[in-house]
Amino acid sequence: MECPVCGSENEFEYIKPGAYIEKERDTDFCPKKLSWSNPLYQTINPLVNFMATCHQCFYTHEFNKDYQEWKKNKEFKRILPEIKSRHLKKLNQKNGLIKKMGDAIFSSEDPFSKALIKFFLGIYDEILSPQRAFLNLARYYLRIGWLFREKEEKEYSFWINPSVVNPGRQLLERKLSWVKSLHTKYSQKLTELAKMANQLYADKPDETKKDNFISIVEKMQSSLQPLKSSLDQLLSFSSVDKKISYEREAFSEGFFKDFDSEQLHSHLKKRWSKIPQNEKEALLFALRYYQKAYAQVRDQNQKIRISYLMGELSRRIGDLDGASKYFEQAINMSQKEIEHNEKDFTKIALAQKILQLAYQQKEKISIQR
Repeated sequence: MECPVCGSENEFEYIKPGAYIEKERDTDFCPKKLSWSNPLYQTINPLVNFMATCHQCFYTHEFNKDYQEWKKNKEFKRILPEIKSRHLKKLNQKNGLIKKMGDAIFSSEDPFSKALIKFFLGIYDEILSPQRAFLNLARYYLRIGWLFREKEEKEYSFWINPSVVNPGRQLLERKLSWVKSLHTKYSQKLTELAKMANQLYADKPDETKKDNFISIVEKMQSSLQPLKSSLDQLLSFSSVDKKISYEREAFSEGFFKDFDSEQLHSHLKKRWSKIPQNEKEALLFALRYYQKAYAQVRDQNQKIRISYLMGELSRRIGDLDGASKYFEQAINMSQKEIEHNEKDFTKIALAQKILQLAYQQKEKISIQR
């Protein structure tokens, strides 16, 4: 994919719709149990690939369909010159935050660290945007909170992601697989040629041409066998190397593996106050931006969802009075939406869900008090 800011070509991991099913969600909608269609990916957290960061200029954006097709997005292209100008100006600052965080992403092999810093960069670029979206900022901080929570609740090996551990190793494996696929196709074509020769010369009295033709094809096929064995060996070396790397990283205790994590995090926090250091701080940032987003959005279902989330985030950070107020707001709005569209089940599905959740969480607050 071409970076809209610097024009560099990038390869990003993309999770196809339906690749996994969310079996359970937390009360702030954090996925708790995922079932992947491919068992090999069962330990992968999709948030690792939520953001896309350009390897050249470090421009970062949520990796959704709109961004993947940014050349067709008229509104994005309209503000793109200003996005470029602001981002590149910050990138070229001496010891600037963008370069500091971008270098950190591509210096680390730890998926958790990479995901976290990509979110920081995505937030930084969203704030720089001439059309800053408070809802996006709230969503990004909420997901940072989920990252911290998951890190605390699960074993560190949960973050050992075979698809993103090392971009260089990943590229090498892709090239090897591509060469092997060419070998397979070439072998199949030779087999097809031999069959065609048999058919072509089936009714000919002179078998010499057919025999010579097939003999040459067979020699070519036999010459491919050593190449196949070599390719298999190369792929097996890569797998062994990868296995060793996973085992090493699984026991890594640092926040960032390849540099002084505490020093970097402290440095970022000192220079940019919007860096959360734990789940509670991330949720507090999310709450503040949801409060701003509420006034910005027009869709009624979004307002209902935001009202509930403001209540749940307030509860999680310990503001029970604020939580009660927002849950009551979500309940009232949901009830009105259900009454107004009682015959249209598609319009009231979310309101019904939020109504139930808001009642449950409000009851929890009564018990907590």
